[in-house]
Amino acid sequence: MLGKTSGFATLVKKEAPHIVVTHCFLHRHALASKILSSTLQQILSASVKVVNFIRARALNHCIFKKLCQEMGAQHEVLLYHTEVCWLSRGQVLKRLMELRKEDSFF
Repeated sequence: MLGKTSGFATLVKKEAPHIVVTHCFLHRHALASKILSSTLQQILSASVKVVNFIRARALNHCIFKKLCQEMGAQHEVLLYHTEVCWLSRGQVLKRLMELRKEDSFF
């Protein structure tokens, strides 16, 4: 599909030679996200521990959800972090930062 001699990339290059074609930019981002600095790795590890503590136990999850409702938080639940989907790292950290007041109170 993205071959040099045939495929979509070649057809686009014939019409617009100034366009740069990259193969699977998401794959490059996934590989780059595997190599994190030690500081970022520690932050992600601590964040995952916090999220797993709240989400892994039903009672903790229900209490946290009720707490978020009472405090009027924008979100009521934390997102799980999965190694399968590298995009989840950013989403987990974003949600954790949005609920940091509720999390520290919990």
